[in-house]
Amino acid sequence: MDGMRGFWDCHNMISRHGNLIPSPSWFTSELPMDITLDGELWMGPGTTHEKFMKVLKSKTADWGQIGYYLFDIPSCTGTYEERMEKLENLKEILPSHVRLVANIQCTGNAHLNEYLDSIIAAKGEGIMLRKPNTIYEVGYTASILKVKVIQQ
Repeated sequence: MDGMRGFWDCHNMISRHGNLIPSPSWFTSELPMDITLDGELWMGPGTTHEKFMKVLKSKTADWGQIGYYLFDIPSCTGTYEERMEKLENLKEILPSHVRLVANIQCTGNAHLNEYLDSIIAAKGEGIMLRKPNTIYEVGYTASILKVKVIQQ
């Protein structure tokens, strides 16, 4: 996803660098007021970062093009697997522009390479690997590894 990291603090959408992301009230009004969320604001496959930023910064932007793709619940103190279960349970109450990022358990190197190849074929950049049974950590962490192919 080539958009912008969006952290929901129960009141505001905040960027990775701690800046307020000015989003329309309809976009955040149905988000939980008691659970923080971590995800990506994204316009979908094939959208460049430049196009996304143009929509985001425009005063007349149509935020209907932007989705909020969730991948974690920082306010949950459980393990990664417990947080994913809680996130899955939220799916029924989330508005339609909020989606969950698919979690696929890796079964080994062959599976990793096959899945990475499918993401690259679909014009994706790479995949994120997360160490099982870890707690949520703010910032860079050894429990998450970004895997991508460098084109030469």
